[in-house]
Amino acid sequence: MNPLITFKLIVLFILAALRLQAQMPMIDRGEYIEGLWCFPLHTDSLTYVYLPNSARFAFNEEKGPRFSYLRYSILKPKEGNTTNSISEADGGGILHMLVLYETTPETVLKAEDALRKKYGNNPKLKLRGPMAFEKGTYALISSIITEGGQKKETKLIATGEAPVLENTSLALSFSLNPVQSKLLLESFKMKTPDVSIVFDLSFSGLTESHDAELDIDWSEAKKAGFNAGVSVYFVNADENWALKKCA
Repeated sequence: MNPLITFKLIVLFILAALRLQAQMPMIDRGEYIEGLWCFPLHTDSLTYVYLPNSARFAFNEEKGPRFSYLRYSILKPKEGNTTNSISEADGGGILHMLVLYETTPETVLKAEDALRKKYGNNPKLKLRGPMAFEKGTYALISSIITEGGQKKETKLIATGEAPVLENTSLALSFSLNPVQSKLLLESFKMKTPDVSIVFDLSFSGLTESHDAELDIDWSEAKKAGFNAGVSVYFVNADENWALKKCA
């Protein structure tokens, strides 16, 4: 069986213009080259870090995906019928997989070579490694294994913490009722996958400093309310700035 599961990688960045840390990347100097987003470090413009660009199943020793799908049935005696003791069946399925996000060594080498060529074949320029993430989450999204199983509507099935280090396996396990297990089995036979796993990763970075005065007319500012109890005003300038208004 060739399980058809889509993997998506979403990376968010948090601007930290006031946190001058040596190992932080320069966000506004990032470059998309050979399929990778690459960012120079704040204290070393010749050292770059990259964002992982793909997610997949983890592999076993035989290079097969670490994925299992078990369907089972439980025979139950029918109530009030002693002559035919077994007439009903119950059961379901168990979906288990190990997944990870990564960047192939070939992709990293191509990106590093392209960066060096772009900047005069400088041999000191290097693509050091993956970005250091601060937080990671995953989400399992499906139109097949939804509760009830009769409607093919997109639903968030599960979410949880994801590893922040590249090439770290994440174990996922889900219990399915009989209808869900049957529909999921049929979905694996289709060309279009019905199951998606989304990684959401976040990191901090720096931007170039700004020496300017900003005048704000609060009556014209766009206001957005958040449940956290603070008011955040978005002001449209050369860049998007979020300013907290003190109570």
